[in-house]
Amino acid sequence: MKPIPARRMVLGILCAFVISFATYTLFVIIKPIILKTSWEEVEEEENIPIPDVASFALPISEIFEVKRNTTYMFKVSLVSNVTLDGSIKEAAGMCINFYVLDETNLKRWLAGRSFSSIVFFEAVGKEKENFTFTTEKDGNYYFVLDNMEKRFSYEVCQDKYILFELKPRG
Repeated sequence: MKPIPARRMVLGILCAFVISFATYTLFVIIKPIILKTSWEEVEEEENIPIPDVASFALPISEIFEVKRNTTYMFKVSLVSNVTLDGSIKEAAGMCINFYVLDETNLKRWLAGRSFSSIVFFEAVGKEKENFTFTTEKDGNYYFVLDNMEKRFSYEVCQDKYILFELKPRG
């Protein structure tokens, strides 16, 4: 058996040191910081109050007035595995954003964090937009009509009238 050259031995010891240091840094320093940040965000989201909004029962066929630089929200309490068909149209053909959110994502949206929407239409206009979704869990689902001027760089924000329909399929 040949003796290990000094260079290889030093290189091996150096590699072991680097791996040990990297492991220590990852699991002792970085991981707790990531977990702490994630838990702080979750706690902040849990503490965000949901505004008192109108509650509707199905079927819905309404005209909503959404004032300039405001957001109108309403909720519908639904059970899981219900398929819904809906439509939305802005009466004058002016743009408005539309979201359907569960409670968790509504809190994220209210906090200005990234969120996922069940349904999203940007700049709803003259054409009627149809949508379908199936609920994944029991709870409140929030329908958001967003008429905030900062979201529309190409349009002067005005009061809007939204034609909205929602019904269970079948």
